[in-house]
Amino acid sequence: MDATPEVETVAVDADELDGVADNLLDIECNAEEIVEALTRLRAEATIAFGGRGYEWRAKLPPDLRDLIDEIEALAGETQSDANYAWRRLRKLQRDSG
Repeated sequence: MDATPEVETVAVDADELDGVADNLLDIECNAEEIVEALTRLRAEATIAFGGRGYEWRAKLPPDLRDLIDEIEALAGETQSDANYAWRRLRKLQRDSG
């Protein structure tokens, strides 16, 4: 008995790949907008709370600091996932065409 699982080959429609590409572009753009918004938030917080760089973070309540850290991590992870998905999509497009 062979322990290797069967792999089903599925035909990929070019229009479907284009739709996936559009969705990935939306995801990538949204992640970029989140990062830009966080950059603005950092700049505004630096002005509002004083200090330089990340000194303002120490003046925030811990829950808010943690929330900002979580949003930054999620935005970075989303960008990374979108980049990986783009590479996979391009490979599928090359293989199908």
